[in-house]
Amino acid sequence: MSRIRNRKFTFVELVVVVAVAALLITMLRSLPGTIRAAAEDAGCKANLEKFGQMATMYANDSDGWAVAGYLGNGIGNWFHVFEKSYQLDQEALHCPAEANFAWNAKGVNYGLNILTFGETFNNNQKKVPHKVDEISKFNRNAQLIMFIETPPVCRAYNGKIRHGAGQAAYYEGLAPVAPYNSGSAYYPAYVRHADSANAAMFDGHVEALTYQQLTDERDNYLNPRVEQWRDGSLAIRGKLSK
Repeated sequence: MSRIRNRKFTFVELVVVVAVAALLITMLRSLPGTIRAAAEDAGCKANLEKFGQMATMYANDSDGWAVAGYLGNGIGNWFHVFEKSYQLDQEALHCPAEANFAWNAKGVNYGLNILTFGETFNNNQKKVPHKVDEISKFNRNAQLIMFIETPPVCRAYNGKIRHGAGQAAYYEGLAPVAPYNSGSAYYPAYVRHADSANAAMFDGHVEALTYQQLTDERDNYLNPRVEQWRDGSLAIRGKLSK
């Protein structure tokens, strides 16, 4: 009859078992966070898809004009227009990954690229609105940022990853990208998801842009002409022209 020999764990074997167990526990603990992050990212992209759809609806209803940052007294910012005209849910301006949110121009979590699409119709503004056809003729709609994630103005962020002034509803590509060296930026983008920011492009599709793309490669995404802007503010003056 065979004998069963008792075998004791050596110290090295015990250390290996403990290390493997610890690794498994770490993996199990991180799984819910990973799933949550993926869900937050998906929810954020769904919000941006809505903005792209409503921007198209706005242009169709507005004689071809692309939506601008601010549409005047009694109308409000671009997201107010979407709410009033196209029943946009206020919660759509709240990124699921962002703890801070308020339904106003400073507290929302997404901004419009006002260097291309304009701030107001005021003739004194350098950042003037344009018609969709004027921008589309450069055939850059799929690369041109229209809406992007931004950090809200709030106590937790002011002076740290953005300036306390300015608006979260606006985005300017010259600003440093939050949260890196952006404490003095008035209109920064925010790489909120694994060092990337989700953006709705002018053709309506949504994609994630990395910090590098929003800094070193920003000219590819901010300017329909893909060349240096006409003045130091990167503003488009008057009508677009090649």
